[in-house]
Amino acid sequence: MDHDRGVVWKAEETTSAIAPAVSSSADITTDPGLPEAWWEALHSALHALSDHPTSRVALEQDHLTRRIHEVYGPGVNTYIPDEEWVCAHGDLGYANVTGPEFMLLDWESWGRAPRGWDAACLWSASLAVPEIAEQVRVRFDEALSTRPGRLCRLLLCANVARATKRTGRTPPIGPVMERTAKTLLAELAM
Repeated sequence: MDHDRGVVWKAEETTSAIAPAVSSSADITTDPGLPEAWWEALHSALHALSDHPTSRVALEQDHLTRRIHEVYGPGVNTYIPDEEWVCAHGDLGYANVTGPEFMLLDWESWGRAPRGWDAACLWSASLAVPEIAEQVRVRFDEALSTRPGRLCRLLLCANVARATKRTGRTPPIGPVMERTAKTLLAELAM
């Protein structure tokens, strides 16, 4: 505790990573050329993680509802039943995975989130490389095509739309997110 500055310092001890992070930021701008074994290990790890019981929270229903309603209006049904909330990494992006050997890094955000949250975050982090974004969408279709998975992607679209409105600058992924949001809203309305 640093009383003079009013902050608490936290340090975590971790084992050495087996490979470097895939990217220095959450997003990628080029295809990182990850091998099939990497994708299989990621899929297996996220599946195993989702089966882990926890009461720790990564994403709250209230936050998801508030953000989606703020951007797309209160007519969107954002309720996700309790059985669709699973343990998730919570901050899955390319800075938090190693490659070409796979390892998950940075566990500070882990906890319960809607099924599909991790896959949706990785999809969003892949949008600058459409082939990889599509690969993520297909590989994790069992989660992303569910109602909770669609709501997770819609939340990420809402975050981009909100930031665009707040800053007046459209990020490169803005148009893709806008098109995706329209599709997701139509699918969720069915």
